[in-house]
Amino acid sequence: MKGKSSMVDMNIAGNQHKHIDNEEYEMPEVEPEEPKAAIPKEKIIVIRQGHPKNNSNASNAVVDDVKNDSYSLQKFANLLGTTPSKLSNPSLYDFVDDWYGVRYRLGGNDKSGIDCSAFTQKLYETVFGTNIVRTACDQYNSCSRLWESDTMKEGDLVFFYSYTYARKRRHKKGRIVGKHIAHVGIYLANSYFVHASTSNGVIISSLREEYWAAKFAGAGKVPKG
Repeated sequence: MKGKSSMVDMNIAGNQHKHIDNEEYEMPEVEPEEPKAAIPKEKIIVIRQGHPKNNSNASNAVVDDVKNDSYSLQKFANLLGTTPSKLSNPSLYDFVDDWYGVRYRLGGNDKSGIDCSAFTQKLYETVFGTNIVRTACDQYNSCSRLWESDTMKEGDLVFFYSYTYARKRRHKKGRIVGKHIAHVGIYLANSYFVHASTSNGVIISSLREEYWAAKFAGAGKVPKG
């Protein structure tokens, strides 16, 4: 990405060919299609419609913030297969709720369309009051790396590779000859993360899914607030 766009978030326009040891290799024009959301948009909409602060039938015109927070955490805990005690930041889940389903747009940074690094940047600014750099690659290089999956905490950044494949002229795809950081999301809990997916927009996915597990490059921690 240059400026607001960079190689880490973009689909490469056209095929770029080089030759190594009589083998041809290329950066694919597009990555294989990403899997659908681990948590369908319809379930998030249920959260929005059922939330006390959005419910006109609530007995009180002003709903206590603690009740709102408790409701959000309980609903997301159910969706993520964990308990509310494992979710510590109601503002994070309100942000996820608010942005869920927004379409992907390369270079975008608002609800008309947003890319992966702009989404993490906006989430950190809104939820944690922290400014982080713009591209996935720069975010990867500027954080403290977490190498063990069990050390990941709510709000940590999670990163993914894109691969360059070698191919002989008669073969569709060959060995991997290169990789770079191409995608970033925010870890939630129980192996789930939220991100702006190129195929599906802002969704929640699981690190246990084969597609994401194969591309997982590690996690990173950024000081918050």
